[in-house]
Amino acid sequence: MTVATAERRSVSLKVDPAFIAAVVFLRRSCSVNDMATILDCDRKRVLTVLARLTSVGVPVWKDPDAPRYRALTQAQQSDVTALFNNGRGLDFYALCRVMRDVHPLSLFVFLRNDISPRGWWMRACASCDEPFASPRSSLRFCGPRCAPQAQELAFA
Repeated sequence: MTVATAERRSVSLKVDPAFIAAVVFLRRSCSVNDMATILDCDRKRVLTVLARLTSVGVPVWKDPDAPRYRALTQAQQSDVTALFNNGRGLDFYALCRVMRDVHPLSLFVFLRNDISPRGWWMRACASCDEPFASPRSSLRFCGPRCAPQAQELAFA
């Protein structure tokens, strides 16, 4: 019976170090629900890791100056797309470090919903040569200001 208890205890103490590192990284700006969403687990697992960190002496704190959750602006979307697709494979945590003013959950939601299901391409605009992110490789202009306008014909 003591062997089973010791075995059960050793199993309960095993936690993935990468998961702990992710919680340590995200606790600065994310709530428990945000961390659970990003790490694709339930709240209990995140709370268990936070409790273990607290018992070891690591303070569980949230930075009051951390960015708040807001949807990404168009400029931020284009930056994230460029860094993710053309940035030599930056992963999620590297993107979080590069884009400090963006909440990690907004990056995660954008990457999961807008970039991952369908590939985005970085193209140069055919008119102004400005790079822009596009969900379709067939788009050639960055916006309506660069696209050729249909001119009205003047009849004399």
